[in-house]
Amino acid sequence: MESDVTKRDPVTDALVSRGVMLIIGFLFIAFVALLFIALEAGMEGFLSSAGSAFDAWQYLLYVIASFACLPLIASFKYFLMPGEDKKIKREISRQFGIFSISTKDGTSQLKHALLMWLLVFVPLDLLSYLIPGMLDFQTRSLIIPPAESDPGQGLYFSVSIFGIFLGLSILVHLFVATREEIMFRGVMQFWGQKNVGFTSSVVISALAFGLSHFSYWFSPLGQSDPIFFYFALWWGAAGLFVGFMLGFYLRTTGRILPMILAHWWNNVVSTIAVWMYVSNNNAISTMSYLGWVLYLPLIVCGLVLAILWWSTILKAGKLVKKEVKSYLNQPRYEIFFDIIFGLGFWVVLLLI
Repeated sequence: MESDVTKRDPVTDALVSRGVMLIIGFLFIAFVALLFIALEAGMEGFLSSAGSAFDAWQYLLYVIASFACLPLIASFKYFLMPGEDKKIKREISRQFGIFSISTKDGTSQLKHALLMWLLVFVPLDLLSYLIPGMLDFQTRSLIIPPAESDPGQGLYFSVSIFGIFLGLSILVHLFVATREEIMFRGVMQFWGQKNVGFTSSVVISALAFGLSHFSYWFSPLGQSDPIFFYFALWWGAAGLFVGFMLGFYLRTTGRILPMILAHWWNNVVSTIAVWMYVSNNNAISTMSYLGWVLYLPLIVCGLVLAILWWSTILKAGKLVKKEVKSYLNQPRYEIFFDIIFGLGFWVVLLLI
C-alpha cells in the first residue's frame, strides 16, 4: 500500500510513514491522559466517596476522555497528512464509522465477537491458569492495596458478596475493554493502516498491546520476585497473540464492536476466576472448579459455534493467510521498522 506522505526513497518513506503513525498515537495518548486528569480533578470529591465503585468511575472517565479525543486526533491527522484532499468532517466521520452498528451487520458483529471470545480468549485463559503460579501472579498483579492518596486498582475485588463484585466487574471491564480497543485498534491500527499498510499496522499495534501486558513486570510485585518475570513474559506473549487476532478481526469485520465485546466478556470471566481463587486458597480445588464449572462449558459452546459457523471461520482464515503472505513478501527492512515502532509505542505508553 502506498504511503500518503510525499514519496522519497523507499526506506525514508517507510520511516516517515511510521513516524507519522507514532506521532498520532503519542498525541492521542497524551490528549486522553490530560483530559482524564482534568476530569478526575473535577470529580475528586465524588471519587473519594465512591468506595468499591471507584474503579468503575475511574475507567468510565478514561472512556469519556478517549471518545472526546477522537475528533481531535482525526483533525490532527488531517493536518499531518496534507496531501489528502478531504475535509476534516469526513476524517472525523471515518473515525467514528468503525463504531457504527446497523440492523444489517449487527448479527454478524455479534457472531464474530462470540467466535473471538470462545475460540481464542477462553482456551488461552484456561491454558494460562494451568501454568503453576500464573493465577497467583494475575491475582497479585490486579489487586493493588489502596492508599489514601491513590485508591489504586482492583478495589472492587475487596467486595465479599459475589453479586456486587460481578456487577462492578461487568462495569469496570466494559470500560477497560472499550478504552483499550479505542487506543490500540481504533486509533493506532485504524489510522496506521492508511499510512503503513494494514498488516504493518496490525504488527505495530499488537506489539504495543502485548508489551503493555508484559509491563506488569515493572511493578513492585515483579521487581520483588524474579520468577514473576516469566509470568509477565507469558502474559505479554498471550497479549501479543490476542493483539494479532483482534487486529485481523478488525480487517474481517470493519467494525470495532466485536473486539470490544470479546475483550469485555473475557476480562469478566478472568476476574471471576481471580475472585474464586481469592475466595479459595486451595489452588488445586480452585483450578478443578474453574475447569469444570467456568471454562469447560464455554469451550463446549465455542466448539458448537465453530461447527455451525465454520464457513465464517474459513473466510476469515483465508483473509489472514493472504495478508500474512503478502506481508512476509515485502522488504525485510519494513518488518524491522514495524518491530522498532511497535516497541516505540510501548515506550510511549510506559512514559505517559
